[in-house]
Amino acid sequence: VVFKALTTTEVDDMYARIRARSKANESALAEGRDRVTRSDRELLDEVLAGFGDDIREEDGTPMAFPPANLDRVCSTWGIEQAIAKSFFDHYINAPTKN
Repeated sequence: VVFKALTTTEVDDMYARIRARSKANESALAEGRDRVTRSDRELLDEVLAGFGDDIREEDGTPMAFPPANLDRVCSTWGIEQAIAKSFFDHYINAPTKN
């Protein structure tokens, strides 16, 4: 997949939202309430810019990137989570490893 080129401010805002949601989840669990969740798909809608050439249709042509095709790709078990993990592993965490 191809990720959007996010600005430092956009990444900082995303991390702030993730931290706030995490704190809200901790509070909710401590109080016996349901967790406040954010789906991996919501993250993908925010950070994906397209598919790479390696995501192809059954006939071998590169897959276009309309929402319906993202739905098709994400309907395969584990793909949403794998793409979200890839985003954090390569986009967010990579600069801190250097």
